[in-house]
Amino acid sequence: MSSVAQNLSDAPDWTVDPIIQMERDVLPVLHQVPLWCVAQALNIARPEIGPVLQCAEDAFRMRAAQLLSDHGIAVGIEDQTRFRETANLLRETHKRLLDVDSSPDGVELYTFLQGRFVLQVEATLDRFREIFLIRVLKSHIVQAEQAARAVGELNEIGRQFYYVALNASIEAARMGAGGRGFSIIGDEIRKMSKTAQQTAQTLQKLMVEEQDKA
Repeated sequence: MSSVAQNLSDAPDWTVDPIIQMERDVLPVLHQVPLWCVAQALNIARPEIGPVLQCAEDAFRMRAAQLLSDHGIAVGIEDQTRFRETANLLRETHKRLLDVDSSPDGVELYTFLQGRFVLQVEATLDRFREIFLIRVLKSHIVQAEQAARAVGELNEIGRQFYYVALNASIEAARMGAGGRGFSIIGDEIRKMSKTAQQTAQTLQKLMVEEQDKA
């Protein structure tokens, strides 16, 4: 297997979408907080929000880093800090909600939940999505470049076959009747050259079609 083909086979597997995994763990808290606020304001039974907050905190504190690592993505200090601060915010929010009945300022808590809390969680989740989308785009670009090199290698093989066939034909002509074996070999190599070049052209066409679909 050529080095290009080997690199293509080592491409990351994106069948398990890490963005979907993070959204599954984080989005429920963004849906539940407004409901909790409404229930609190109306003095009716509030939805159970503790486990949802804990799940979202774990997502940013542990699973985000693991998903990034699984896909070979190195995150800078700024993003590491962002994930950690958002996880801390979720923990702080959980504590505030547990203490809500003893809190004299419900308006301040409501403002916090609808403002800083929601905005920061949404922004951090958006940043997580952005990191993976950039990684996917880079992966596709690399694979396209590798495919282009593979087509180039195949074209080069076809050209080399052609020159070998040409030399065989020249040698067959020089030897006359005794060069019949060279002539047969030359014909077969010429067929191989044609097949290799046709395959390269087909691959090139398929690559262009895929780029047009993207």
